[in-house]
Order: sequence, then structure tokens, then C-alpha cells
Amino acid sequence: LVEPGTMFNEDQQQLDFRVMKTFRFGKARLQGLVDIYNVLNASTVTTINQSFGNNWLKPQAIVNARYLRFGGQFDF
Repeated sequence: LVEPGTMFNEDQQQLDFRVMKTFRFGKARLQGLVDIYNVLNASTVTTINQSFGNNWLKPQAIVNARYLRFGGQFDF
């Protein structure tokens, strides 16, 4: 058996990026933004099968794929 505290998954490395621009119209303000998650499209394993047998240490989940999100806020 494997001694507890001796086996670890690899470190998760994920880069997220946000661009935001503010526009002013008199007293009103409009903020537009774009978020990009997992910019480098890392596929780091987050969960592995820890049961002994044929599937031992096989990946069960990885980091979510790259995606974009658009948003905005209007204050008046």
C-alpha cells in the first residue's frame, strides 16, 4: 500500500485574463469587460482514481477548457 502523504497530483496552473474599459456619458458610466479563463488551455488533472485495481491513478477530471465571458455594467 502507498503511505499517506507520499503521492501528490501535479500543481494546477491556470491563467485568467480580464480586459475592462469605462466610458463616461455625462453623469452616466458604462463599463464593458471581457474575461478569458484558462488562457493557456492547460489540461491539468484535478481528480484521479485512488482505488487499487486496473484503473488506479487514471484521470477522472481535468481543468475546464478555455472560454470567454462578456459583460457590462451601466451606472446612472
